[in-house]
Amino acid sequence: MNVLRNDIEALPIKFKCAVCSHDLMTKQGRWTNLLKIIFLSIIPVVALLAIIGVQLYKDDLKLTLSKSVKNDVLFSLETGTVVHFTQIERGTTALYVSSKGDTLVYHSLKAKYLNTDYAIGNLSKWPSMESPQHFVSRELYFKRIRQYRKNLDPLNATIKEVIKFYTDDNALIINWVADSIKLSKSGSYWQQLVAYHMLILSKEQAGIERALGSTFFARGKFDLADSLWYMEKKTLGATYLERCTQYSSKVKRILDQRFLGSALDNALNNMRLEIMNNNLTTASVTSGVMWFDNMTAYIDILKEIQDTMGKDIVVVLEDEINSMQESLVISVVVMIGALVLMPTVILLVYKVTQKLQKFAVSLQEKTLALEKERQRSESILHQMLPISVAKRLMKEETVIPESFSSVTIYFSDICGFTNICSRSTPLQVVDMLNFLYKTLDDLLEKYDVYKVETIGDAYMVASGLPQRNGTRHVAEVSFLAIDVVETISQLGIPHLHDESFKVRIGINTGPVVAGVVGNKMPRYCLFGDTVNVASRMESSGLRIICFCLVDYILKFIILAINYHGYSFSNCKKKNHIFKTRRTKMIDLESLIMAIKLTWIRRIISQKSKLNKLITNIHLSPTTYDAICKYPGFVVTERGGIEIKVRYLVYDSDLVFDFNSFLKSMKHLDQHQGKGVMMTYWLEGIVKGYRYTSKLAWMKSDDNDNTSTHSV
Repeated sequence: MNVLRNDIEALPIKFKCAVCSHDLMTKQGRWTNLLKIIFLSIIPVVALLAIIGVQLYKDDLKLTLSKSVKNDVLFSLETGTVVHFTQIERGTTALYVSSKGDTLVYHSLKAKYLNTDYAIGNLSKWPSMESPQHFVSRELYFKRIRQYRKNLDPLNATIKEVIKFYTDDNALIINWVADSIKLSKSGSYWQQLVAYHMLILSKEQAGIERALGSTFFARGKFDLADSLWYMEKKTLGATYLERCTQYSSKVKRILDQRFLGSALDNALNNMRLEIMNNNLTTASVTSGVMWFDNMTAYIDILKEIQDTMGKDIVVVLEDEINSMQESLVISVVVMIGALVLMPTVILLVYKVTQKLQKFAVSLQEKTLALEKERQRSESILHQMLPISVAKRLMKEETVIPESFSSVTIYFSDICGFTNICSRSTPLQVVDMLNFLYKTLDDLLEKYDVYKVETIGDAYMVASGLPQRNGTRHVAEVSFLAIDVVETISQLGIPHLHDESFKVRIGINTGPVVAGVVGNKMPRYCLFGDTVNVASRMESSGLRIICFCLVDYILKFIILAINYHGYSFSNCKKKNHIFKTRRTKMIDLESLIMAIKLTWIRRIISQKSKLNKLITNIHLSPTTYDAICKYPGFVVTERGGIEIKVRYLVYDSDLVFDFNSFLKSMKHLDQHQGKGVMMTYWLEGIVKGYRYTSKLAWMKSDDNDNTSTHSV
C-alpha cells in the first residue's frame, strides 16, 4: 500500500494534447500548452487571412484587367474613328489612282486627308510600339503618312501599293483591339468583345472591297488576280460579319433594321454582281464614285454598330468594375477585421487557457489529494479487513464464508493487566496499550500473518488466511511469538518506570471457517474449535511468579493439606518429598487435588531461577506436529493438562484472601473442558540458525549448533 501511495505521489500531472503531453505543474509545461492552444486557435484566423489575401489578389488582377480592357475598348472607339477615316482615305486614293488623277476625285481626297489627320490628332494616347519604326510615336506616323501623300503619283502608282500602304497600318491598329480581347478570356463580356473584334475585321474587309470596287468601275474591268483579290475580301467581310452576328444578337437586329432589304442593300448587291461578272463594257468614274458612296454608307452603318457595341461593352465593364471594387472593399474590410480579431482571439485564448490551466492544476491537485485520501481510507480498511475481502466489499460483492483446512492461531495477553489498570488512569491505560500494540503491529510487517483483532489486552493473530501459504503458517506464527517475547521483554511500562511488560502466548493449528460478520463496522471473524483451543493455550500458560511469594505458597500448601486431613512433616529443598501420616481414608477428590498442586512444587524447586521473569509460549499438539518439520525451533514437553483448569496465582503486591484461595483449590477440578491434552513449550531457536524471507532455515558457520536462543 505504501508503494502504491508513493507511486501516486511521484506521478506527474500532465495535460494531453493532440501531439504530446507536458507537465502542467511546471511553468515551462504551462507555457508550452498555452502556445499550442494559441497556435491551434489562430490557425482558422490565419487560414481566413490567407483565403482573403488570395481572393484580394485575384480580385485586384481582375479589376486591373477589367480597367485595362475598358481603357482599350474606349481607345478602340477612338482608333475606330482613325481606321474609319483611314479606310475612306484609302478608298479615295485608290479611286484617284484608278482615274489617273481625276480633279474631282483629287479635291475629295484633300478633304479626306484633313479628316484622317484630325482623327489621329484627337487620339488620347499613342500605343508605343518598337516595330515598325513609324509607329514608335505619333509624330513619326504623321511624318510617314504625309510623306506618302506628297510622293503619291496617280499615273505611276498601283492599286495594290495604295491598298497595302493603308491596310498594313490599319492591321496594326486593329491588333490593339485584338490584344485587349486576348487579355479578357473570362468575364461576362468576352462574347461582346469577340463580336466587336469580328465587326472591326468585317469593316476593314469592306473598306478594301470598297477600294477594289472603285477601281473596277473606274477601269471597266479586273484582271484575274484583282478579281480573285476582290472575291477574297468580299467573302472575308461577309464571314466576319456573320461571326459577329452569331456572338451578338444586337448586331443582327440592327443590321436587319438598318441595312438588310433596304435600297442600299439592293444597290450594293447589283453592283457586286457586276463586279463578280467582270464584263463591264465602259469605264466610268461616276460609277466608281457611286460605288464608293454606297460602300461608305454601308461602312458608316457598321461604324455606328461598332460605336454602339463599344459603348455597351464599356457600360458592362463599368458595372463589373464597380462590382469588383465593392467586393474588393468588402474583402479589405474582412481582412482588417481578421487582423484585428487575431490579437483579440490570442488575448481571449490566453486568458481562458490560463483559467483552464489553473482549474486543471487545482483539479489535479484535488484529484491527487482525493486519491491519497482514498488510498489512506483503503489502507485503514485493509488494516481492519483482509485486502481481498475489502476489495469485494468495495465492489458490493457478497463475501462468502471460506473454510481453511490448516491455519495457525496466536493468542497473547498482558500478565497482571488488572493490577496495572488499578494503578493507572484511563488515559494512561490507553496510551500504554497504544504503545504496546504499535510495537506488535510493527513486528507483524515482517511475517505472513494477519491481525484478527484486539480486545483489551488480548491480541489475536492468524497465519494461512485469507491467503493460503501451505504449511508455512506455523513457522510464521512461531517465529513471530519468539520475536514478540524478545521485543516485549525489553519494553518498560511508560508510566511505571520500574516495571516491564510480561506476556503469555498460546498457539494452536487446525481448521477454521472465516467470514465477514455484520453490515455496519463489519469484522472478519474466525470460527471453529481451533480458535477456542488457541485461546485455552494462552489462558492455561504459566504466569509470572516472583521469588517473594515462596513463603506464602508454603503456608498455603500446609493449610491445604491440613484441611484435607494431611500433615506436612518435612519438605527438603533437594528432593521435595511429602511425608504424611494417615489420619483418615484418602478420598479420590483429595488425591486429585494433591496431584494438581505438584506444579507449585516444580516452581519452588527452581527457586534459584525465580529472580528473573519466566515467560513461556504454549503450543498445542497440532502445532507441535506441524512445527517439527522445521528443525530450528527448540520445543520442550510440558505434559498432559486439563486445558480449562484455572490456576489462581496472585502477584506479590496483592493482599491474599485465604478463604477464597482454599475455596478455589477445593473446587479446582469441577470445571468442564476437553480433557487432558499433551502440550509443549516453545523455548526458542537453535543458535547458529537464521530465518530467511522465504521461511527457510539456513545453518550458519557457527560450530555450536546445540545451544539455544532462549526466550
